[in-house]
Amino acid sequence: MAESLAEQTGERKDIILVKNYYDRIGNTQLDTGDVVGALKNYRRSQELSERLAARNPSNNNQAGIAISHSYVGEALAATGDLVGAIEEYKQSLDTFEAIAEKEPDNLAHARGMMIAYFWLGRLSGNPGFLNMGDKAAALEYYRKAMAIAERLAATDAKNASYRLDRIGSYINVADMIYEDDPAQAADLYRRAMAFVNITLETEPNESRFLTRRARCLKGQAAIMERAGDRRGAQQNLSQALEILRKLAEANPSNLGLQADLYTAWNAMGDLALRAGNTSVAQENYREALALAEKALAAAPAHLYSKWRLADSCSRMGKLHVAIASGRNRADGERAANWREARDWYKKAVDVWDRWSREAVSSAFNTARRDQAARSLAECEAALNALENATHSARSNRKRP
Repeated sequence: MAESLAEQTGERKDIILVKNYYDRIGNTQLDTGDVVGALKNYRRSQELSERLAARNPSNNNQAGIAISHSYVGEALAATGDLVGAIEEYKQSLDTFEAIAEKEPDNLAHARGMMIAYFWLGRLSGNPGFLNMGDKAAALEYYRKAMAIAERLAATDAKNASYRLDRIGSYINVADMIYEDDPAQAADLYRRAMAFVNITLETEPNESRFLTRRARCLKGQAAIMERAGDRRGAQQNLSQALEILRKLAEANPSNLGLQADLYTAWNAMGDLALRAGNTSVAQENYREALALAEKALAAAPAHLYSKWRLADSCSRMGKLHVAIASGRNRADGERAANWREARDWYKKAVDVWDRWSREAVSSAFNTARRDQAARSLAECEAALNALENATHSARSNRKRP
């Protein structure tokens, strides 16, 4: 009926009205897990944007096409079609770049470019998101986004969106480089934290900035651990975890906060496991696992929920491998932990196998499925070797 109105009148205002209607419906569907419905409505909106631009290729109408590409890209990413999503964001970027050359002082066009760079960085190789594993490309996109974010923030220091963009850009680049260039990463986390604190001084409960404080604390913790400061790393992670727990409890339906809390629990578990404290690691991993199971039960089609469950299963497998491989373990205890590890890796493989049947497959899920399968095979081999050794020892003891 809405599209019929635009067809009947052909008026620009009616086409825009219908286009906005499709966008709003698509946004609601994407937020509630109806990815197929969202993609369908975003494509309808995209067709109307192209119709407007065909009649009048003004910069504003071209910007409408660029925005439509970004909406379609986000929906494709939610289906697992990372290649298709990247192509849509590249088209969005190309369109924004073309009109930005004509209107270099238009901040809306510049921010559109920045958002496209953000998404291209995320999808190319940010390990915190569904991605294609190309960290070099991700870093290049993120640096370009950071340059624009700094320019926008310089035009209006009080603009909260621009401030968030700049903070996010610093964290994104730091997250990508902390292993190779910890000094630069530490400086970026410090700068991000400084801008976070400016807002929190007057708005101490602003959740968006509190979340970014937690991200900075987590990133700084990774650098501290690499420098040998395990205690400082644990303190930072504990602070991040406390922030995220409070936010998640106050906003239980916020999937982003639940995901950040999941990541924080795993970071605590990883830190403990690397320190050899398997009991603490297990406690933290089980907290993360509970969040993953709850999220998947609430949204069975949500790909990030599937990923986190598989990731939790693999972490539990890794934990039991560490226990089985530890010193001074009786053969029975080793065997029990190798079996436990095997079972967890089998669960991870099962999740990835379902992914390929229920979503668009890409290098993201196939690489993780292969890794889980290799770990499963290693557990089987270790268990067989242990059982053979035990059998051989028993046979030797029976000989006269």
